[in-house]
Amino acid sequence: MLKINYLFLSLFLIALFVLTISCNTTEPTDNIKPGRRDYTWKVDTLDIPFTTLQRIWGSSPDDVWAIGPGGDKDKTIYHFDGKKWKTDGISRPLAPTSIFGFAPDNVWIGGRGGEIWHFNGFNLSKIFTMNITGYNFYGFENIWGDAINNVYAVGYAEDGVTYKGIIALYDGVTWENLDIPIIKNSFIKIQRGIKSNNNYFILAYRFEQFAEDTSYIYEFDGLNLNKIYQGITTTQELAELACINGKIYIREGYNIFEYNNKKLDLLFKLPAEASISGRNIKDIFLAKIDGIAHYNGSDIQYLYHFGNNISLSGEVIFDNEIFFLAYDFNNSLNLVFRGKLK
Repeated sequence: MLKINYLFLSLFLIALFVLTISCNTTEPTDNIKPGRRDYTWKVDTLDIPFTTLQRIWGSSPDDVWAIGPGGDKDKTIYHFDGKKWKTDGISRPLAPTSIFGFAPDNVWIGGRGGEIWHFNGFNLSKIFTMNITGYNFYGFENIWGDAINNVYAVGYAEDGVTYKGIIALYDGVTWENLDIPIIKNSFIKIQRGIKSNNNYFILAYRFEQFAEDTSYIYEFDGLNLNKIYQGITTTQELAELACINGKIYIREGYNIFEYNNKKLDLLFKLPAEASISGRNIKDIFLAKIDGIAHYNGSDIQYLYHFGNNISLSGEVIFDNEIFFLAYDFNNSLNLVFRGKLK
């Protein structure tokens, strides 16, 4: 019996708030000002039966995408143009689970079935399908790149009995599956911190049917995977990977570490479990079970408070605006919390 359950995996990832922050920015070396908290908020409601939007990405506040697998194939990809959310109404054989881009006319979408699609500003076309001998089902959980000719996609492959992590690379011309060791993990996220070192970092989970689940983080040099973290997946030991302004940060339960020189340096402790993202170390957003909070380098305050039946599943952060994707389980609604600095 296959041990990984894909419905559980999707809901699990929503609860864990897999992050999608770009690292290709620079940060002043000193005199960092605390991030502002004077946001005005709007909440967009997307009533999409049978679809749970799980990932969000955007190049600007007028070009934001939200995706997720669903029952209606014409309602799995939504775009925000600065005024409203809409879908193009085209039914595609695609269950999207990951998205990343560089510009409005250069967007990558990966999904279950091991497919990767590309939007060129006019059309969305299937570019690549994963195929590994002995495996018959695939899924891409995250796409990320630091250049248009250096894009990675990570996920899993299964054979009906077990599964392993997979990595695909786009070199500007074609996608190819990378030959890596068989590791019984589902790779969830890949990221590089340009201020941490030149290597990439991969967040992975191992799901067990009759034992505790485990979180892993690997350092990846393009060929080799070096495990730098392993912990039981509990509130106290849940690991997450974030890149904030060019540096790699790891959350373990309530603890936030910065990865430097092959070691984890404790930066601060959270008062409660929350996923992190942000613009710099004094402008960090915390995705909590009951709202969106903010850490300014000295204290934590709520920016937006809601009930605990809403789950945040992703965010995209711009200079003056922030978008948080969420799902309201009580009312079966997809929500987008949009905050704008006054």
